[in-house]
Amino acid sequence: MVSLVLPPLAADARAFAIDAHGGQRYGEHPYVVHLDEVVAILHAFVVAPGPELLVIGYLHDVVEDTPVTLTQVGQRFGEGVARCVDLLTDAPGRNRKERKAATYARLAEVPPDAPEGRALVVKAADRLANARRCVADDSPHFPRTDPAVIMTVVDDDDRLLLARGRGFTTAGMSVLAGFVEPGESLAAAVAREVHEEVGVSVDQVEYLGDQPWPFPSSLMVGFRAHATSTALSLQDDEIESARWFTRAELVADLEAGVLAISGRLSIARRLIEEWFGGPIAAPEATLRR
Repeated sequence: MVSLVLPPLAADARAFAIDAHGGQRYGEHPYVVHLDEVVAILHAFVVAPGPELLVIGYLHDVVEDTPVTLTQVGQRFGEGVARCVDLLTDAPGRNRKERKAATYARLAEVPPDAPEGRALVVKAADRLANARRCVADDSPHFPRTDPAVIMTVVDDDDRLLLARGRGFTTAGMSVLAGFVEPGESLAAAVAREVHEEVGVSVDQVEYLGDQPWPFPSSLMVGFRAHATSTALSLQDDEIESARWFTRAELVADLEAGVLAISGRLSIARRLIEEWFGGPIAAPEATLRR
């Protein structure tokens, strides 16, 4: 049982969720145990969370996991709650990987100070509620997150470096990326990955943004780096080809169909468009074979 004294609206949402999830389990426990954990985290760490935030906590996956519709949620709990539940419901996709990528990309576009920003708070609580507890001492153990860096590399002529990884399609190219090693700073990881993969030295590493990337459990942290050298020496086991692009060359190759870049769901596209200076008219394409 939940140990909190819930406001009436949140108590109604809890009962609604229990009925909707039915016999669904969370490991060995009824699913409401997980929902109670999410709401307990919201109550503990959010200043004056308000009843609607707790309602969203109880309903965050009711549309994704049960026959309940967004219309039903909106009619019973209000359109603001329904909009947040919609954001927290997996987007369409051919498989789990595509669904999660689309969902996290959609959440990344939500302004934190907008009413829909409550969905971001609930998503964070949902992740924290996935902690496992030790059977010996009841200590919490949280899901592992592996940070990775992803970066645009730009030279003195304002050209962008793109690379084709092993396993990419013939036309596919993207910015460089790699996991952060233990004991390494993010800026050091940017410099190391660029040098390892293409032999280019960089400085002036500047943070631009980030994106959750749950494949399996990564946080992509985006940067822009200035190249202090331009000669390319490729890491054969990872990089098939790489080249420098001016904006005109990029547009020409995209229009000719000899180049495909990351889709808008990925932070890679946003980094490329930051260098470009605005949206790039290019069709959505799958980069990997």
